[in-house]
Amino acid sequence: RVLVPGAGRGHDALALARRGWQVTALDVVPSLAEEFGSALERLDGAYLVGDALRHEPSEPYDLIWDHTFFCAIDLDARARWGDRVRELVAPKGRYASLVFPVGKPREDGGPPHGMSPDDVLGALGASFQEIERVAVSRSVPRRTWREYWLVAERHALTIQG
Repeated sequence: RVLVPGAGRGHDALALARRGWQVTALDVVPSLAEEFGSALERLDGAYLVGDALRHEPSEPYDLIWDHTFFCAIDLDARARWGDRVRELVAPKGRYASLVFPVGKPREDGGPPHGMSPDDVLGALGASFQEIERVAVSRSVPRRTWREYWLVAERHALTIQG
């Protein structure tokens, strides 16, 4: 089971569903669910309209696939999102994040808000351990920001703190 918060046009959700994941895509824009929901349903997934910070699934997810969700939420909501992730991800489950834009000054505002792998790990807390960090290398004219893929795994036993 995978949650794709801020699913947008559903590209990641559909790709994951085609690879056998049971996908729950979530976004606050109703027209996106109307546009892509039926395609995801045909793959045994669901496209829900709602706020990921308030999402209450029937059971935990094995993976949260964050493709620029964290950078889109307000800076003051990041700790709350980390709290929700600890509730939403099953023990030994994973959180995969495209960490973007790395190096963007906070005073430049957002979204996207500047972030770093450590910002994501800080929000996830001690219950998660980084297992992979990969710098994304591609040539994008006039871009000074960097990107990383970060994967963290939730400990089998929840660690307090």
